[in-house]
Amino acid sequence: MKSVEPYPAPTRSAAHGIDMNKMTTRTEEIALLQETRAQKNPSLMGKWWLWLLLIALAAAGAYYFFLRPGTAAKQAAAEKQASTAANRRIPVVTAPATTGNVDIYLNGLGTVTSLNTVTVKSRVDGQLMKVLFREGQTVKQGDVLAEIDPRPYQVLLTQAEGQMARDSAQLRNAKLDL
Repeated sequence: MKSVEPYPAPTRSAAHGIDMNKMTTRTEEIALLQETRAQKNPSLMGKWWLWLLLIALAAAGAYYFFLRPGTAAKQAAAEKQASTAANRRIPVVTAPATTGNVDIYLNGLGTVTSLNTVTVKSRVDGQLMKVLFREGQTVKQGDVLAEIDPRPYQVLLTQAEGQMARDSAQLRNAKLDL
């Protein structure tokens, strides 16, 4: 099995600030190169005076935008105009008092709960032909509320009457045969 050896030491000059005797791996070389670049190019954080200048400019801009000279005078003039409008006299007309009914109308949304509720059930089923009431109309017991199509029930009645006639005829024949 072979032994793993580190990368060979780079051939950099001492002008770059790298000590060749201490360098044993490639990662150490990269770290040292990054360190020397940081020393040559100082970052923006190192220039504190530039940050201070930017903050001062932002503060001056905010002062000019919000607290401009002359805005206090404009505000005082607006307040004075509002106070003179409030002190004006308003004409009032009077009328003699009378007694009478006053209609009060209230418009609003709400829920109405009835005192009595009724469940209407039909004794028969069928097609609805007429509705004899309007929604909200007051109805009394015994009032006809709807009319159902009578034709299917008329057919059943005619069939039952025919069956009855046939059965009564058979009964008469049976009595004669006895």
